[in-house]
Amino acid sequence: MALLARVSGSTRQISNNRFYKFYANCVCSKLYRKAPTSFASGIQSSVSARYASSGKSPSTEKQDKYVFYEEIMSRRRDQARRSVLIQVQSENSSYELYDYCSQFGKVQEMHHYKIGDNLSFILIEFNLLSDVEAINSASTHIQVDQNLPVTSPFLWFRVVPNRVRKDFVDKDIPLKVINANVASAPDDMNMLLFKAESVSDQMTLLHNATKLNETGTRLRFLSARQIELCLSGMFSEVTVLPFGSSVNGCGKLGSDLDLVLQMHPHLKENVQSRLVYYTKASSNPDRAQTQKVMEIIANIIDHFLPGISSVKKILHARVPIIKFNQTLTNLECDLSMSNTTSIYMSELLYLYGELDWRVRPLIFTVRSWARYMKLTNNYPGHWITNFSLTLLVLFYLQQKQILPSLQKLIELADKNDVRIADGDVNCTFLRDISKLPQASSRNEDDLETLLTDFFIYYSNFDFTTKSISLNAGDGTAKN
Repeated sequence: MALLARVSGSTRQISNNRFYKFYANCVCSKLYRKAPTSFASGIQSSVSARYASSGKSPSTEKQDKYVFYEEIMSRRRDQARRSVLIQVQSENSSYELYDYCSQFGKVQEMHHYKIGDNLSFILIEFNLLSDVEAINSASTHIQVDQNLPVTSPFLWFRVVPNRVRKDFVDKDIPLKVINANVASAPDDMNMLLFKAESVSDQMTLLHNATKLNETGTRLRFLSARQIELCLSGMFSEVTVLPFGSSVNGCGKLGSDLDLVLQMHPHLKENVQSRLVYYTKASSNPDRAQTQKVMEIIANIIDHFLPGISSVKKILHARVPIIKFNQTLTNLECDLSMSNTTSIYMSELLYLYGELDWRVRPLIFTVRSWARYMKLTNNYPGHWITNFSLTLLVLFYLQQKQILPSLQKLIELADKNDVRIADGDVNCTFLRDISKLPQASSRNEDDLETLLTDFFIYYSNFDFTTKSISLNAGDGTAKN
């Protein structure tokens, strides 16, 4: 199964002996037990040793009903279709903007955020798609002799001189958040962690404070929607989907946005139709055709789409990508094409994160520690990635009987779970986690214990002779 090949390939560098020696020196249990401040300083500067006491996170809290990955993607894409992003003077413009936009349809939600000190934006979700169409019909372009009149979900709210201001004091508007943090961890992160009563509580706080929030998630899907709208006039079936950490539940504030463009994901020939579209046949091989199309798309978004800047074409990489910044949503983006396998990999990681509440806090803590220890880097190179660290955590939790092996998920799959990506890649695995058999005994370790044992486990793991396998859920001998 090629999906597994990516899992194994992503951890290959972890098995390197030279890397192992460096890694083992960093993660030995002394880091945590004998010098608790060494670990703590990786997350905050002054946690007292008294906070190293055992702490239980609310594992007994009622779990939310499991929502299928495809259902979440469908709901988020629908939200983006019914949304617009409007630049305003400040959050104080929200009442007037609500009053103005309400004439076109019902405003369902409003999210305010800032970029820097001067730029304020409000993301508005309407109740119906027709409401957004009404907004588009009522909006205007200015200086059309100097600017290309592109229609997109990104607008700005023009100030009307000498306009009599209404009194909105008692008006109730659906403004869900003001000054939403969409960029980085809060400034008082250290203080939040210092006040925690245990390391387990610190790990939960770290996760909750730095994970991708509602506003950030909406902006990512709206950024995808902008490109999708741009291309939909020519390619009626085109989709642009976020993948990776933006949707797998491990996303962090300020992280990059990975996008995959699919020209015709569900297009099939209707043999009953007698009318057939004329199209242009391609004489280029698949890879050359992909590179050519992506070069054209890069030029289109660079020259025509508002907010997009710093476009770079990296077309000769193993997976050709277009890198760009979307300045209006404050995102650095990577766009690939027809990389469907990455979508199902995101679904698999999302599923694992939903199986146990401890998975994501542990992943966030290990990533934070690795960043502090300078094991990871924002730039490509010969160092471990957050994705590989995530796989290490998942494999470790398989050893703890907290997560099932991928092979187990494959065995339990039925015909509704069959997925074939990129032509011949089998990405079939169980999608409905309610069908997983209950374990005879449940691991109840708190986060602190899991973190300590994570370091001990990999300090003792023989990377010289073995590799980790999420497929088997066990270490496998190297060939």
